[in-house]
Amino acid sequence: MSSVKFLIKGAQDPTTILVRIIKGRDVDFKRSTGISISRTNWSDKKKWIKPSARFVNAKAVEGRLRGLEAFLHEEMNKSFSAGETVSSAWLKRRIDEFNNQDATYEEDGLVEYMDRLIETLPSRVGSNGKIGIKHITIKKYVTVRNKIVEFEHYSKKKYLLRDVNLIFRKDFVAFLKKEQGLNENSIGRCLSNVRSACRKAMEDGKKVDKCIAQGLFTSLSRKTSFVVLSEAEIQEIYDYPFDEDSYLNNARNWLVISTWIGARAGDLLKLTKDNVVENFTKIEYVSTKTENKVNLPIHKQVKAILENNDWNFPRPISMTNYNKYIKTVCKEVGLVELVEGERKNPETNRKVSGEFPKYELITSHIGRRSFATNHYGKMSTTYIMSATGHLTEKAFLKYIDKKSIDNKEAFLNVWG
Repeated sequence: MSSVKFLIKGAQDPTTILVRIIKGRDVDFKRSTGISISRTNWSDKKKWIKPSARFVNAKAVEGRLRGLEAFLHEEMNKSFSAGETVSSAWLKRRIDEFNNQDATYEEDGLVEYMDRLIETLPSRVGSNGKIGIKHITIKKYVTVRNKIVEFEHYSKKKYLLRDVNLIFRKDFVAFLKKEQGLNENSIGRCLSNVRSACRKAMEDGKKVDKCIAQGLFTSLSRKTSFVVLSEAEIQEIYDYPFDEDSYLNNARNWLVISTWIGARAGDLLKLTKDNVVENFTKIEYVSTKTENKVNLPIHKQVKAILENNDWNFPRPISMTNYNKYIKTVCKEVGLVELVEGERKNPETNRKVSGEFPKYELITSHIGRRSFATNHYGKMSTTYIMSATGHLTEKAFLKYIDKKSIDNKEAFLNVWG
């Protein structure tokens, strides 16, 4: 009786799944299925994908293996009945026939490579030397992977890694813009992730187009309009007489705090009394995104808000309500002048540029942006970056739409 089994070999991770066919003493051959998997998702004992495995295309991989198993059983029965010799070459031909493609298809397909990349990101070593890529980064790769699948469906073409060239870039950009309705910055993030995936493929020994190595596969971006709250406007918001127990007073307090600590909104709204340290003189927390510890002195407005609440932060609030309420806060305060900016069109859910009342452009991001902009040039950029979590000055300056400042006056002041 013939049998079909699957196995993995070697220390490489991810590794290719092999299929082994056995019948008596004369037939015992192994060949690559062309399908890769992380070792953590494979059970050597059961010779199968672990029931607990959770990766992007787990069901698809299991379905292909089941299909290949049934196909090989049927083909072996046919060949044995017809007296045909079953060999290693026979097995390779049948696998290629089942795949209905080149043997390199699974190894070199762009989507297939991205599936394997996404699967292994949690165990990859990042540029910072730490093991594992952050969930938000993995989510971005999943998003662009899905965009590529939609692009292949639209163009009726299957793309290999080596097909990612400047023609691919042009066609992909046109698809994302015309068919998907994405703006330049969203398209740029997709291109950046495709380029990053191809660079990782090149590191893994895969064949990619020379435009990747030569840096010609560039991203895409446009200048983003944004608003900030000046120190005078923050003071107006701080002084406005909202009812003490109202939801707008609560949202206002969160907004004022955000402008003086520069935390991302996700970190801001999680702060509690436990984050007030050193005898109520500093706020300390660990940034969720960068995992860096942030330690800041308490600004006098923040101190007054916390003191008035027994050193507790304002009442917890959801991100959705926070974004909604701070617009109302700023409208009540009188921030209604028309300014250039971007806001979402509620009908299309896409950002549009134009002139709008300032309060309509207020989002949860404004606290961090205002903190960085208001302090720039008044203190060391390094200090500001330690609070905002930017890792490079280039990224920080782009964030606040500034160029590197002229240090002449600073040096003259020090040197006298």
